[in-house]
Amino acid sequence: MGGSLKIEVEEEEETKPKLPESLEEVKKYLEELEVYGELAELPITNQNKIKDTIAQLHKFFIFKKALDFVFDLLPFLEAT
Repeated sequence: MGGSLKIEVEEEEETKPKLPESLEEVKKYLEELEVYGELAELPITNQNKIKDTIAQLHKFFIFKKALDFVFDLLPFLEAT
């Protein structure tokens, strides 16, 4: 039983493309799927939305590390 579940997960992973190398390509792909409006926001401008947006991107793309273009964050303020 466990083996068949693993195969299903692997097949699902193979149907997803790798994360494109530009924001424009990501937006175009998601617009083609008609899901772009469902994403929290791209590029990510709010640090509180990083986890949710990355999780949403994992639903559509295969990647281990999000590329810099996914983020448009202000630097952390240093504590005084």
